[in-house]
Amino acid sequence: MFLIRKSTVIPILFSIFLLGSFCSPIQAASISLEQVGVVEFGDYLFDIAIEGNYAYIADYGKSLIHSVDISDPENPILVANFSVYLPHYFEVQDGIAYIAAWTAGLQIYNVSNPVNAVKLSEFVGINTGAVGIYEDTVFVGRDDGFNILDVSNPSNPINLSRIIRNGNAHNFFIEETYAYVLNWNHTSLSSNLEVYDYSNPSSPLLVSFYDTTKECYDIKVKDNVVYLAGSHEGLSIVDFSDFSNPTLVGEVDENEQSMALVVVEDTVFLGNGFAGLQLFDVSTKTNPTLLAEYQTDGYAEELEIRNEYVFLTTEGVGLEILKVKGLGLEAASGYNFVPTMIVLLVTTAAFVFRRRKNRR
Repeated sequence: MFLIRKSTVIPILFSIFLLGSFCSPIQAASISLEQVGVVEFGDYLFDIAIEGNYAYIADYGKSLIHSVDISDPENPILVANFSVYLPHYFEVQDGIAYIAAWTAGLQIYNVSNPVNAVKLSEFVGINTGAVGIYEDTVFVGRDDGFNILDVSNPSNPINLSRIIRNGNAHNFFIEETYAYVLNWNHTSLSSNLEVYDYSNPSSPLLVSFYDTTKECYDIKVKDNVVYLAGSHEGLSIVDFSDFSNPTLVGEVDENEQSMALVVVEDTVFLGNGFAGLQLFDVSTKTNPTLLAEYQTDGYAEELEIRNEYVFLTTEGVGLEILKVKGLGLEAASGYNFVPTMIVLLVTTAAFVFRRRKNRR
């Protein structure tokens, strides 16, 4: 039988102390949202993207892209802006911004120096309003479908295919093999969700179709579950584990203009128009539950999450930064409980063995 001697108590207690110091609680009893920073732009803001220490905001009203230093999220600093005609949804990857600019098509800029953005190229389309990206492949939504581009050289985008639909592709979620395309149908005046296998981007294959019967603005996918933000419809949760039979499994009806969402673990952050920001527990997909909400100063539009901070564009105000407490998001930048525990226990065992060996 293994006995713990008095001489081993101190290192064990020390290990437990270190473990307690490094680990954060996974979730507190209550969740709160607190505004910790604001950058005022006013006007109509469309989208936000974050890369490194910078947030980029599409200002549709002023035809600008704003660059904001968020290295200290509680003290954001506007550092520059550059002109892009009517910027809509956009993505930033590896210092390159791919911006849907309506009648100006897709605009591609090098923003690796946020103070001095440099235009690299463009791809002209019809009413370009959305962009989706995975590695060197970019999906460009337009008023009559979408294009797939090779942007391995951002200065020379190459068109790989052109898909024509009865409506505009107004948002994407792109994975390694599958592209989820949220398409506004001009006939039904509602959104259809189409899934394409684009393993051959020159000839993408439609593998699934789902009629949302709603007007949806944003889409996120996690573990074969699709989350949709809908106009005056709130949150919809659709099981896509079987592409031949996508099934609505849960929803939250909201009489607001739900514009955007982000999924973190089992929590959905919903930008919900005049209702502000709402957090839902979706651990049980059939019964999403409201966890917390925050009344924003303006009309909640788009959002991004970075650790425990929510970066939210609000129409008429600008960029509002909220800090989330009680959800354990700050643990993402700390130590992982299990590996830390293993290392400390092994260290303690080695210490005990060494003492025993020295006594022989």
